Amino acid sequence: MASPSPSPSPSPISEKKIHHPLPHPQHQQEHEQQPQDKDDEQEQEETGPHITEDAKLSFPEGGRGWLVVLGGFTCTFCSFGYANSAGVFVEYYMQHLLPGTTATQLAWIGSLQYFLLFFVGSFTGRIFDTGNYRPLFAAGIFLFLLGQCMLSLATRFYQVLICQGILLGLSYGAIFQVGVTIPQQWFHARRGAAMGLVAAGSSTGGIVFPIAVKNLIPLIGFPWTMRVIALIAAVLLSLAFLCFKTRLPPSIDVHGPQGWKAVQWLDFSVFRQPEFSFYVLGSGLAMLGLYSPFSFSDLWTSSHNLPANGYWLAVLNAASMFGRVLPGFVADRIGRTNTLFPHLLASGILLFIFPLTTNLVGMLFFSILYGFASGSYVSLIPAAVGQLGPTSTIGTRLGMMFAGSSFGGLLGTPIAGAILGPDNTNWWGMSVFSGAMVCAGAGCVLASRTLTVRRTGSQRI
Repeated sequence: MASPSPSPSPSPISEKKIHHPLPHPQHQQEHEQQPQDKDDEQEQEETGPHITEDAKLSFPEGGRGWLVVLGGFTCTFCSFGYANSAGVFVEYYMQHLLPGTTATQLAWIGSLQYFLLFFVGSFTGRIFDTGNYRPLFAAGIFLFLLGQCMLSLATRFYQVLICQGILLGLSYGAIFQVGVTIPQQWFHARRGAAMGLVAAGSSTGGIVFPIAVKNLIPLIGFPWTMRVIALIAAVLLSLAFLCFKTRLPPSIDVHGPQGWKAVQWLDFSVFRQPEFSFYVLGSGLAMLGLYSPFSFSDLWTSSHNLPANGYWLAVLNAASMFGRVLPGFVADRIGRTNTLFPHLLASGILLFIFPLTTNLVGMLFFSILYGFASGSYVSLIPAAVGQLGPTSTIGTRLGMMFAGSSFGGLLGTPIAGAILGPDNTNWWGMSVFSGAMVCAGAGCVLASRTLTVRRTGSQRI
């Protein structure tokens, strides 16, 4: 990787950073601060690198924060969880709605969702740090309902691509960003556990949505199935809207003497930190291969006549749910990066042997092991990046991290589909590519850990 670039010249677009140890009085009703005992402060310092600003802040580590976690859970359920259901749509489109389309073509739908889910974070993260998360979240809900309802009317590939790939992908970017950012204002020492519970929503959605789609389409048809899902999402996301509450004042001031002032929406200065840059690179490389089984598991089982076809995606996501929650509790004890690295490495190794799962027992073991190992990616990446800087600017850092890794989500599944071939037979080639990318991502995470250890002197990273 290239060395960090020199500091850019001051931009004519100005913004004011605010780093309050406690909320300003005018924000007192919206942003709460609660006392923290000495044991929590000591645990907070041991959990990750020392952050001067965060050391001055108190974190409730529970209470009202658990309601915020519930809101985050519903956000990941409706965004990442629905995106993780792409595999069940691929099989249905190839056999019914869009006959004649290839796996590579259909892979672009899911890859666009993953790409936009992460890429728009570069903007939504900055919007969050201005304190305008409510309009951002409302826009995400509107785009989700619009995309889902229009998808119910789609009959051609380009229509499905626009509705499911672009509109839903944009909605995910707003919903997911808010869902994984607000809970981190309420937790520090228990951040890994809290984020594990938030991320479990994506696995739960990955269980519920494929089963619902698989069973509802024969009963009420594809159009009404999409409308039912829109209704479910509307209820859950409205619940999340009521659960959310921020604690800290905005770190970006958008109010000037003359009214609203311009804000620099992209902040590339975060990449001057080598540890952060390696994390972003590792996250992007892992994204190139991590979700291949989620996209092609139904295609694999149907082409090999394995029983319970259509439910293996749910098994993967069920195992992934435990992989997102349990490692979070471990991470709060031994370090988030220390927990993430072996899970990513194990995921890469398992991908190399995916084509060996040609019977029921093999597929069951692979689904459980891979689902658990890969599950930590969604929960621990945000928690680990969150400890590389102050909590007040976490929206910006998470947004830039998501944007930097989004290209892995855009290209990974289509590349895997192209390697698989038009006749869907080159499974070994797809598995080797996916496994190599995930292992390379794990190597970058290890490099980030090494640099952080050298800088802080702490092994609990």
